[in-house]
Amino acid sequence: MSPYKKNDLPYIHRYITTHNTEGEAVFLSHAQIPDYLPSKPAGEDGEIALLYATTSMPASVDDEADVAMYDEFLHQPPGITTDEGTIFRMIDLRPGKITPMHRTVSVDYGVILEGEVDLILDSGAKRHMHRGDGKELGEEVYEDDYYKVRNSSDTTIVERKFEGFQIYRDDSSRIADLTTACQTAMKQRIKCHEMPEAWQQPEMRGSLDSKNLTDAVCDTGCGRSLQSYYDGVVSACQGQNFTVNSAVTFPARAGGTIWTGYNETCLKDPDTDVYCNNMIDTFTIVDSYEEMPRDQLCSWCYVNLNRMMQSSPYSIFQSTLESPYLKARLEYIYSTCEVETGPTDVGDTCDSVALTYSVASAALQSANTGYITNCTTLAAGNELCIPLTCHELYILEDTDTCESIELDTGIGLGNLRAYNPWINYFCDNLVSTVWIHGRTLCLSPQGGIYNVSTPSLESTVANGTTLYCGIWYAVAAADETCAKICASTGITSEVFREVNPSLAGNATEDCTGLLQAVVAFSRLLDAIESRLPLKSTHILLGSSDGIELPYPNWVIESLARKDSFAQEFLSALPIRYINFHYIDPGIRIQNITEFIAQPFENLGGSYGDRDVTPPLLLFRGGGENTTPWSLRWLLDGRKEIPAGLYLEAVHTFISDDPGNDSRLLLPFEVGRNGYARSSNGLLLNDCGTDRMYDKFYQDHQPTGILPWGSHSSYIHKVLVNWAERVESGDWEVNGDGVANGIEKLKDADTPDHWMKYQTS
Repeated sequence: MSPYKKNDLPYIHRYITTHNTEGEAVFLSHAQIPDYLPSKPAGEDGEIALLYATTSMPASVDDEADVAMYDEFLHQPPGITTDEGTIFRMIDLRPGKITPMHRTVSVDYGVILEGEVDLILDSGAKRHMHRGDGKELGEEVYEDDYYKVRNSSDTTIVERKFEGFQIYRDDSSRIADLTTACQTAMKQRIKCHEMPEAWQQPEMRGSLDSKNLTDAVCDTGCGRSLQSYYDGVVSACQGQNFTVNSAVTFPARAGGTIWTGYNETCLKDPDTDVYCNNMIDTFTIVDSYEEMPRDQLCSWCYVNLNRMMQSSPYSIFQSTLESPYLKARLEYIYSTCEVETGPTDVGDTCDSVALTYSVASAALQSANTGYITNCTTLAAGNELCIPLTCHELYILEDTDTCESIELDTGIGLGNLRAYNPWINYFCDNLVSTVWIHGRTLCLSPQGGIYNVSTPSLESTVANGTTLYCGIWYAVAAADETCAKICASTGITSEVFREVNPSLAGNATEDCTGLLQAVVAFSRLLDAIESRLPLKSTHILLGSSDGIELPYPNWVIESLARKDSFAQEFLSALPIRYINFHYIDPGIRIQNITEFIAQPFENLGGSYGDRDVTPPLLLFRGGGENTTPWSLRWLLDGRKEIPAGLYLEAVHTFISDDPGNDSRLLLPFEVGRNGYARSSNGLLLNDCGTDRMYDKFYQDHQPTGILPWGSHSSYIHKVLVNWAERVESGDWEVNGDGVANGIEKLKDADTPDHWMKYQTS
């Protein structure tokens, strides 16, 4: 049986009403039954949610007896029907799945909320049902009919409305010379109405003369599908071109042109919700845009449709016979109308950012298509992805050509396109696309120039190790491990073993988890440091206020088992001086004295066994922040344990236990408000089948997709989650690191924030 995959449908909310003591209608309290309703797996066929159920007709509502019965059904689901009552369900049937032919002693009503299904009777009769269609099955004589339901779609609900189309078919010979990954991306099906398939050439997009047709073409699922297609092709096909109709083009052009046509066709006036092209169709007919009535020329639709065409490299605005006319028209709009363009300050253009980080401006735009549609002006406040750097940069002039740049700089003919793959074969888009790609070019490979180095004369190269290395590593101690070398150098274990075939040991050894944890921790520290107020940088090296990492070897070796994940992680931490303390609300990096005072050190019972390593407190809560729960795996009966992030206990006799599991213990319960949830969408109180340990379960922060009560979270996923909270601004930073105290983590049990505390 294949693993079950949770659907991506919107969360279900249903609202239950009751009465207060005055007899007035009120909504049921969240504490009784939350409005949010999780669905549950129905085998591999889909998911099912019980919206409500009763056991009698009419329902018994005295003292909310019906609510109590429904709550019981949520924990112990009823059968398909109840003997005397009613059942209201919502079902998600996966693409291509079909329910068994079945019959119930009931009258069933069904309404299709989204998608399309086939209703099939045992006689062979069939109806194809669409959104909004309903069915009623059941007769008084025959009790009910045999029937089954099939989802005839081959895709998910967000793209279910259209079969879609492929720009490049599976047997397309034009793209046969491209890489497999690029071909796969280009052959993806675009889930849209059939009309946009013809929009592969830049044209002036006008009204479709039908609101229903425009609504179908402008379906939001189509927009998501086009963006997904375009981003996928850009990512998979970097640096590749192919020939079509005796001309050279690039893989993303057709998809980008269709997406541009979609955006121009689907633009709506924000005040009237009318499609802009339909509104412009009603404008006064004139011989020239200079004769247009000012209110029409300067209308939101007309201004922004022209700006949208100018902002896309795939529109008719760029490099066509109409370009001069369209540019002159836009300049006239800017000169005549009061158009907000925003100031262009230092740091808010592609080129200024590119020069700051030593990257190509086109690479910056390509890596941030969601934020950058025009390199001449960038919106403030966006966090941009910085692409690979290049050693040498060049600022493009209007008179430059590919050949002139290559000759003047001496990089060699043909290399400018190799270093800047967005430049087409004829190099005729070099200057014309400055507005979208900027002027900053790479004159060297992105990622740096590869330099082969030689090992030192005193060292011995291992048997079979390649001599074509950029960096050599000398093993200085007999106890060094592959994982430790991987984590300290940043190389993956697969590459490390491939270039060093003589390495002994388990060929499947992998340092991925260790490397991820070290990188995630460095990312978290960088995120906090970059947001510290200036005064917090005045802590002097070696003062008692700061913390030096990593801890001394004698500290690590005294607390962590040799060759364990804990020892390797602590040893591989970046060498740096930390001038703050808190890396999570109320959770701090420990100084040496605190770190040595481990709560589970020298425990009796099973933790005295050499086969079991006790939990290790990595990052500690404040002095007053201790957890009050008596943990079932703590054998000495201790009642108060420091809050903080722990590495889990490791049973050394379990050979495949990597030791990188963690738990965050908190000094309060999480889940009482009815929002905190586990991976399968259940409330925290419903996570475990053993109800005796509810409080034990509730003592853990929801940092993982896996159920809190029965699974730990990988340490690197917790640290990445913390870094994301800082980077996104969810957690504030003050002079001592992350602010607001441990109470901030109660956000995990609120309607607006609970999902932020779950990792992927």
